[in-house]
Amino acid sequence: MAEPRERVKQYLHEAGANLVGNVVLVDKHNNLVSVLTVFRWAFKGQKEASGMLPEAGVSSSDIKAATRFGEPIAQALAQNQWSSLQPTLLQLGAVEINPNLVALEARAQKPFRFWAKYIAEKGGPGAPERQGRIKMYRTLLILGIFTLTPITAISAKLAVLFNRKKLEEAVEYHKGVSLR
Repeated sequence: MAEPRERVKQYLHEAGANLVGNVVLVDKHNNLVSVLTVFRWAFKGQKEASGMLPEAGVSSSDIKAATRFGEPIAQALAQNQWSSLQPTLLQLGAVEINPNLVALEARAQKPFRFWAKYIAEKGGPGAPERQGRIKMYRTLLILGIFTLTPITAISAKLAVLFNRKKLEEAVEYHKGVSLR
């Protein structure tokens, strides 16, 4: 199965849409800090910074700074000129992807898909029958994150060292709008 962004591109293609621009906003903190802030957000509902932890997810300043993409998009729309939009967005820093992130995401997809399917087999969102599986997943996720995050971070760094060319090609591909 394709990764999420590829599925979206495929859906757009099947609907007859023409993807003309791509903006990627990412959490720029290291993996462990991101995990801790996302847990705080998921379990306490607190996205804001607290104590020694920054705000969860993509920073508010990065979200606000994304307004810089509005003018080129508006110009492309007004002029119905789409071919130069993605290069213009890239010049403005619309897609900055870390190869480590590509490696980590690739590793996380298979277990996530397994658990998503396993949980969904017991019903849709809110179904009481699936709560046991959700609790099991949550427990394994927490344990896995704190035990596997350091190992995964090291293996991702090794993957970057040994597969740099392949990962850089993946990063370049994700900066574009074409469909594989």
